Amino acid sequence: MEFSKLMEVIQRIDADFKNKGLYLGQFLDDFKAANNKSVRYYLVKDKPIFNGNQPYFKALIASMVHKLCNDYHLKPPKWVFEPEFYLDDVYFSGNIEGKGRIRLLVESPPEFKLRNVYVSGNSLMRV
Repeated sequence: MEFSKLMEVIQRIDADFKNKGLYLGQFLDDFKAANNKSVRYYLVKDKPIFNGNQPYFKALIASMVHKLCNDYHLKPPKWVFEPEFYLDDVYFSGNIEGKGRIRLLVESPPEFKLRNVYVSGNSLMRV
């Protein structure tokens, strides 16, 4: 079975940003379907090149990879710790307001909080 590397997925997203959820969902499915650690690491090891995506998106991707690696007992690739993958300002997923922010502050996984990105606790789940 052929899986897409994250860097390839980011290239697709750069060309079609409005469908980023579709591409990221497929990547998550591929990552989870991979049958061993070396294949999973292969999918995320190379630093993706972002052409025109917003800084929050870069931080979101690094957070996602960091969390996936922790969940699957992989050493995260070094690129996720580079300064460009951290936000100075807080970003709440979906630009949520009010009490919803409190939920995201509580639920967001540490790998996301580290980068000032706040998402729901089940943000990497697929139905």
